[in-house]
Amino acid sequence: TTLELAPAWSPDGKSIAFVLAGPGGKADVAAVGVNYDSSGNAQPSNIVSTLTKSTLDGTHFYSNFAPTWSPDGTRIAFSSTRTGSHHIFVLNVLCPEAQTGCPLATQMTSGQGDDTNPAWSPDATMIAFVSNRPTTQNQSGKTQIYLIGSSQAEGATNPATLISDGSANDDDPAWNQQLAKGTLRLLVAPISVTDRKSVV
Repeated sequence: TTLELAPAWSPDGKSIAFVLAGPGGKADVAAVGVNYDSSGNAQPSNIVSTLTKSTLDGTHFYSNFAPTWSPDGTRIAFSSTRTGSHHIFVLNVLCPEAQTGCPLATQMTSGQGDDTNPAWSPDATMIAFVSNRPTTQNQSGKTQIYLIGSSQAEGATNPATLISDGSANDDDPAWNQQLAKGTLRLLVAPISVTDRKSVV
């Protein structure tokens, strides 16, 4: 049985990215175009484009999930298990890795722990994500919110910055779209409580 999960609208409302989960535990990020009739009602489409690869060698399979569009609709950030742990990757929508002749998605995060649930900043310069990587502030491995610049992979010149306080398991970062461009303020939903909190 194939499952279709985690839909995400493109910024222009013309496509939906989602997770296409097939048998054997593998999953890919795919997209379907959305057409509208004269009344503005969305019409069904059977044209689905697979954007990611669930194997690089035909033997070892992995999962790609949690797609999220960049604000201009040209890139999709997602989480993948292709390196063993879950890490954040970014692909070019116009030339996705599943298309012949196109480059593999760029790995954005690295290191210990699992990195999931990416969320683009409104100006596309940063990506918030969830990680349980151990740190001096988070020795117990709670899921916390981090920020990373979107222009290059995590490293000495682009370190991932911890922005939550380690007091609870935090998940599902969502940027405040109403604030000024470049303002690093987002809403975080702690798993352990129902109210949202904001962090800067």
